[in-house]
Amino acid sequence: MKHADLRRYFRHGTLTQLAVFEAVARHQSFTRAGEELCLAQPTVSVQMKKLAQTIGVPLFTQKGRQMALTEAGQELNATLNSVFEQLSQLENRLCSIRPVATGFSRLDKGEVRKIGGRV
Repeated sequence: MKHADLRRYFRHGTLTQLAVFEAVARHQSFTRAGEELCLAQPTVSVQMKKLAQTIGVPLFTQKGRQMALTEAGQELNATLNSVFEQLSQLENRLCSIRPVATGFSRLDKGEVRKIGGRV
């Protein structure tokens, strides 16, 4: 791997955790992020705990029901917005070069679904 210091992020299924983190940061709520992602709130909480352990710093502070991003959480969120935007642009470019015969069609917001399949 070119960037050996990044290996820990690939070892623990972190991409899914990063997507969960992005939803939590946007909603400022584990519950609302879980609802958006069709995950139970305890699952969201566990994923955020594992992500914080992987990164090695707390990502959220909590006082009662109020939740806020730590400095590390703010940095991660800003970086994720850029990374997810680049992934969306990549998906757009790949959709334009995929043969139509694959049975996939481009839909809104980077979402790709099987044509004729269940939604």
